[in-house]
Amino acid sequence: SSHLGSSSPRVQFLLGIMAGVAPRDAEVPSSSSEECDGLLGGIKAVRSQGPPCWAYVCCGSVCVLLLAVFGVYKYLVSFLSATAIEQFITLHDQQVHEYCDDSMNMQTLASKIWWPGCGLDWAENKSCGEPCYSEEWMQSIIDFDMNEEAGMLVSYGNRPGFFTLEGEHFDIQNLTLRGWLMKAAANAPDTGSPRPRIALQHGFTSNSNKFRQLTMAIILRQLGFDVLVNNFRDHCYSDDSKSRVVEWGDSYPYDLLGAYDYLVNDPDGHLGGEVSNSKVGLVGISMGAFTTVNAFTIAAEVPAAWADSPPSTPFDVFSYGALLEMYHMMPLPQFMINGLHWVLVPSAWANVEAAAVAKGVDLNEHLPKKSLPKGPDTKRPLGLTGNSQDQTVLLQNVIDIATLAKNYPEKYDVQMFTADTVCNDRNHCVDHISQFKEYKAKLCLFWYKVFGIDTANCPEDVDTPKMHLTTPSLVD
Repeated sequence: SSHLGSSSPRVQFLLGIMAGVAPRDAEVPSSSSEECDGLLGGIKAVRSQGPPCWAYVCCGSVCVLLLAVFGVYKYLVSFLSATAIEQFITLHDQQVHEYCDDSMNMQTLASKIWWPGCGLDWAENKSCGEPCYSEEWMQSIIDFDMNEEAGMLVSYGNRPGFFTLEGEHFDIQNLTLRGWLMKAAANAPDTGSPRPRIALQHGFTSNSNKFRQLTMAIILRQLGFDVLVNNFRDHCYSDDSKSRVVEWGDSYPYDLLGAYDYLVNDPDGHLGGEVSNSKVGLVGISMGAFTTVNAFTIAAEVPAAWADSPPSTPFDVFSYGALLEMYHMMPLPQFMINGLHWVLVPSAWANVEAAAVAKGVDLNEHLPKKSLPKGPDTKRPLGLTGNSQDQTVLLQNVIDIATLAKNYPEKYDVQMFTADTVCNDRNHCVDHISQFKEYKAKLCLFWYKVFGIDTANCPEDVDTPKMHLTTPSLVD
C-alpha cells in the first residue's frame, strides 16, 4: 500500500498531470535528465526513459473522459428507467378508475365521458367531433344507451393460472373481477337463442367505462351479441391485487378468461343459461388486444378472437414511445438520438422488468411470439386490425403477429385489416369510431362466420372502404 500513498513520486507526478501542474518534487527515478512541460503550461517535471509525458497526459485524459461518459450513461439510464417505471407499469388510480364512481351507468355514460375532439364538452359544442364523427352519430350513441336495456355490473373470478418467476412456478392471485354485462340490441338481427356472447377487453390505462370500449360494445350489441366488458384486476370495479402494477403478460390473460368463463356458464342466469364454448368469443383493444391474443392461445376452447392493434411485446411499446419522447426532448440530430436510443433503452427496459419482478410480476410470461406456436391444430379464426398512422402501437407489431400466425396455417385462419386514418387528434385504436359503419360490417362478417350465422344479415359495407384486407407477407 505504501507504493500507492500520496508520497509516491509517480503518483504525485500523475496527480500533477491531471491537475495541470506537476509538483516540484515529483521527480520519477531516472538515469535521464530530459525535461518536459506539464499539462497546460504547468511547472516542468523530469521524466525517465519510460513513457513520455504526453502518454501520461493522454492516458489521464482518456480515463477522465471514459468516467464522464460512463457517468452520463448511468444517469440517463437511471432517468429513463424511473420515467418508464412510473409511466409504464405504475398504476395511476386517476386513469384506471376514471368514470367508475357510483354516478356512472351504461344508460348515461356516453354523455359524460371524454371523446376525441370534444373532451367532455360535446353537449356545449355538438360539432366538435367533426371530421371524425358527426353530431348525428354522437347523438345516436347516446340514444342507443338511453333506450336499450341497462347494463348490469356482474362479478366473477379470474380463471386460475400460474406464472414462472426466476425458474419457479407460482399460482396467480385469485381475485373478484367486475364488468358490465350488456344484452344485444332489441332490434338486432336474429343470431339464435341463446345469443352468441363476446368478452371485450379494455387496454392500457383504461377501463370498461371509456369511449373505445363503449363504442365497441355498441357495435357488438347492434350485431346481435351479448357483451361483457371486463375490467382487469386493479382497474375500475375489480378488486386490487397485492402487486399493484400493470401486469401485461402475467395475470391479465386469466382475468379475461374469467370473463369468458362467466359468459359460457352464465352463473347468474342473466343470459338464458349455459352455452357451448363455440358460442363465446374474445375481442380486445390495444393492451387488451395483446391480452386477447395471449388468452386465445392459452385456451384452445375459444373459437375465435378479434384483436385491434395488439402490441407484439410490452418492450416494443416502451421502445417506440421512448424514441418519440427522445426526439421531442433532445435538440440533437436524429441519427445521434437513434444511437442513444439503441444504447439506453435496452438497459432501461431491463430495470423496468426487474421492478416488476420485485413485485412478483413477469411482464413477459405470456407473449404472442411464445404462445402462438403452441395453439391447437384447429384452424381457428384470428382477426387483426392496425393503423399505419398509429403512434402508440406501430403497425409493424400487428404485422409481426399476423405473419407469425400465418406460419401456422393448420392452427389459425388469419384476417388482417389495415387503415390509414385518424380521429381528430387520435391515431390509436379509433378505426371503429372514425370508420364506424365499415368496421361494423367487417366485424359482422368475421363473427357471423364463426358462429354459423347467415352473413346476408350483416349491414352493408361502405362504397369506399378505408380498412383494407392485408397480406402480411406483402407489407414492407
